[in-house]
Amino acid sequence: MKALSAQIDYDKQSETIKLRIQQEFDYFCKTVIKNEFLNSCKEATQQRRYESSLHELESQEQRQLYTIDRYFKSKHILLLICPVFC
Repeated sequence: MKALSAQIDYDKQSETIKLRIQQEFDYFCKTVIKNEFLNSCKEATQQRRYESSLHELESQEQRQLYTIDRYFKSKHILLLICPVFC
C-alpha cells in the first residue's frame, strides 16, 4: 500500500513539475517576444529620426537624387522586329 501511495505522490509531483516548467517556458517566450517588439519600436524610432522619406523632400531636392540616361540622343535608330518562324 505504501508503494501505491508513493507512486501517487510521485505522479502529483511530476505533474506539478511539468506544469511549472510549462509556465516558466511560457513566461520566457512572452518576455522574448515583448523585448523583440520593444527593440523593433526603438529601431523604427531611430530610423525615422535619421532618415527622411522621399515624399517629404522638396522638388529641387528630389531632382538631385536621380538622373536620366539619354542614349543615342543625336542618332535615330530604327529597330525592326521580325518574327522568326521555325
